[in-house]
Amino acid sequence: MKTLSLLLGIIAFSTALFSQSKQEISGNRAFSSPVHIQGMVTNTDGQSVGNVTLIVLPDSIAFLSELSGSFDVTLELQDNVPHELYVEKDGDLLGGISTFELLLIFNRIVEHILGNLPFTSPYQIVAADLNGDGAVTIFDLLLLRKHLLFLDLTDTVKFWHFVKAGCDPIADPGNCPLDYVETFTTDSTLTGLQITGISIRDLIN
Repeated sequence: MKTLSLLLGIIAFSTALFSQSKQEISGNRAFSSPVHIQGMVTNTDGQSVGNVTLIVLPDSIAFLSELSGSFDVTLELQDNVPHELYVEKDGDLLGGISTFELLLIFNRIVEHILGNLPFTSPYQIVAADLNGDGAVTIFDLLLLRKHLLFLDLTDTVKFWHFVKAGCDPIADPGNCPLDYVETFTTDSTLTGLQITGISIRDLIN
């Protein structure tokens, strides 16, 4: 009987510890809240940009904009944690752009470098800066020439950039970074977002 009583006591004690442990884990569990993310992606001419990937970190949640450029989702995200919304679009230089258009783009960059027809928009400078060094130079032309000749297509070049609509990534890079990022918490309002996509095609639009 003493042995049985001792065994029952050990079981009761273990059960109590397990129950307390469960309560502590439950009490420390991070709560989550729904976050409504809504907005529009357009190009520099105000035309819709579809199939843009929007990524929420650190949750690693991704969703696409509609063909109309709009996006409207509600995500369950952890409270009291800073989140970031990034925007990107897959596609290489030759995807959807003809060789004739590439020649027009090449000539347009030449005209800018020679000073015959300087770019008038910061978006054009961003689009033509193929190597991402912050300037439009002969090195960007050399990189474009490789693509025209179907040489070295493994170059790491971003042909899409996204910024907050209305901002200037050249004059005010601190408030208009390349590329778009929105830092927020579950208490933030993320509706009415206006995002501008910049691509190399902007050089001939």
